[in-house]
Amino acid sequence: MSYRVQLLSAVLMLSSMCLRAEALNMNVTTYDAEKKAFANLWGTIEFGDDQKFRQLITPYLQRGYILYKVNIFSGGGNVHAAMRIGEQIKTLQTRTIAPTRFARIINGQPVENAYPSCWFTENNDIPKPVEGPDWCTCASACFLIWASGITREGNHVGVHRITFVNEGASKFGQMSGPAARQMYQREQANFQEYIRKLDVPSVIAERLWATDSRSMHFLVKSELELMQSTPYLEEQTLARCGPSKTTHMSRANNWTSTQDVKHVYCYRDLLMEFMREGTKAYLQEVR
Repeated sequence: MSYRVQLLSAVLMLSSMCLRAEALNMNVTTYDAEKKAFANLWGTIEFGDDQKFRQLITPYLQRGYILYKVNIFSGGGNVHAAMRIGEQIKTLQTRTIAPTRFARIINGQPVENAYPSCWFTENNDIPKPVEGPDWCTCASACFLIWASGITREGNHVGVHRITFVNEGASKFGQMSGPAARQMYQREQANFQEYIRKLDVPSVIAERLWATDSRSMHFLVKSELELMQSTPYLEEQTLARCGPSKTTHMSRANNWTSTQDVKHVYCYRDLLMEFMREGTKAYLQEVR
């Protein structure tokens, strides 16, 4: 067996800051009145999880549901499984939700919460907060799933460069320098092509490759703004729904917020048009 085959069989992974987290768990909840399905994913991403995800959601899609939201909370894991889950999400044109660090008001000033919050979606689109578990993050390979959404929400997302782990790391280290370089650059090119298809901004890709596999770079506000922008969707929302009258927490309104409910529903209707298109394309693929 060649070194290349041996290395690939050892599984390329993005190393994780949460190596003891549980294996990737999945469930689906629904809002039957609007035929919406919601997927909650949490834990470590492992080989075969892409097929597990497909088998979980396909029956709902076949019964006329759209996959409206994927909550993804993971410290990382198998890169190839994450890519294949991400490809399904991209086809379905669904939303992806990562953990959020909320601001608290202390002495009249907003202070970011020290711990990220993860929110599961229960039946009838009811959010359920979960705080503190090791898997309440979205880092490493999780970024590939989160970045695949038509919209990407949440603000606790970490990236670093790819690496080999376990047996693969040992064999990679024992290769000659030129052979290891060829192997790594091939996998780097495959990874880079994948995130290019997701329109990941070059500034984030550069930061990812500059962050070694023992470290983690959590996206800062300016990077999150780039990742969370979907230009065609934003511009059509403006043309169809008009500007939102939503007000966010600020000193000017005494740290309160209000929603423009009419605008929210207009935006959701537009999202669902894309999701219905995505569901049709996805079901054609699985026939």
